[in-house]
Amino acid sequence: MLQLEQNPLMNFRVLDYPGAFVGLSFAKSINPKDPKVKLADPKGKVFDPKDNLIGGVLKKAIMPLKKTYDYLNNITNNINGNHGKLPCEASPILGKINKHSGTVMTGTVNLYIIWYGNWVLTKKNILTNLAENFSNSAYFNVEKTYGVTGPFVLNQQVDDPYSHGTQLDDSAVAEIVANAINNLGLSLDENGVYFVNTDMAVNETSGFCTKYCAYHTATTIKNKIIKFAFIGNPISCIAGCSPCNTLTSPNGDVGVDAMASTFSHELVETASDPTGQTWYDKHGNENADKCAYTYGSTSETPDGAYYNMKIGNLNYLIQQNWKMTGGCYKS
Repeated sequence: MLQLEQNPLMNFRVLDYPGAFVGLSFAKSINPKDPKVKLADPKGKVFDPKDNLIGGVLKKAIMPLKKTYDYLNNITNNINGNHGKLPCEASPILGKINKHSGTVMTGTVNLYIIWYGNWVLTKKNILTNLAENFSNSAYFNVEKTYGVTGPFVLNQQVDDPYSHGTQLDDSAVAEIVANAINNLGLSLDENGVYFVNTDMAVNETSGFCTKYCAYHTATTIKNKIIKFAFIGNPISCIAGCSPCNTLTSPNGDVGVDAMASTFSHELVETASDPTGQTWYDKHGNENADKCAYTYGSTSETPDGAYYNMKIGNLNYLIQQNWKMTGGCYKS
């Protein structure tokens, strides 16, 4: 099991100028989600979301790996395949979530997928089915409690066969998004969310599979604030990113099935907290952070994979989401 710092909540990076990171901090004693976050540079500048930082990553909100298993919580209510809390689950992060100065994403939110690396259709289908049917699921009802109206619409997809290699840093991920918009035909859309879905050969060197499983952030492209997420295939750290399905999974691909949950995590966070100034608790946790690795009642496939919801025509094990009024729910 990969170990993390105690309470690894959120990780933010801010820029002094395009393409150069100058600050990195973990949320502990300060609130890094303040609309103006101080930079760790001698000029003492502050980040303003209105700044024109073309190609620069504004901030990063990570989904950390699960640190430990809670084996004190035994499987209960195992009747007709319906389980209570699984021993591989985490406990929710309790406490009120608060509305701050920002706004949520309303109206039609277009989803754009960049298939980075080598993707075959069967693997893609696990995630495209999720994206295409997300708004019609009971799961989406939890997100609506924040004023996110939807629908989410899978608008465009493009393939990017390793344009920036297999070892990516944060700026390279932002450049992949910009390249997909500028050169591969994706629309420039401020009310969209762009997903960089990478195959198992790709590593995000800022901490994927050692500190986090996925993240969402924002960059400016042609003077527009563009929201995007990095969703890596966590097969090399599956016990940290999908602790309940490490050997088998509902759709027969352990790594991509794990991506379905991190995809959902980053989507609901981006919609309810698009630039880190809207919905989060006093510790900086966004809605999905508060329910990471919690699943509610589950069923089991014949080969032993757990799942807790059906979206479209496929079964998934997707973490619950924090309802605005409190508590982790999957509908």
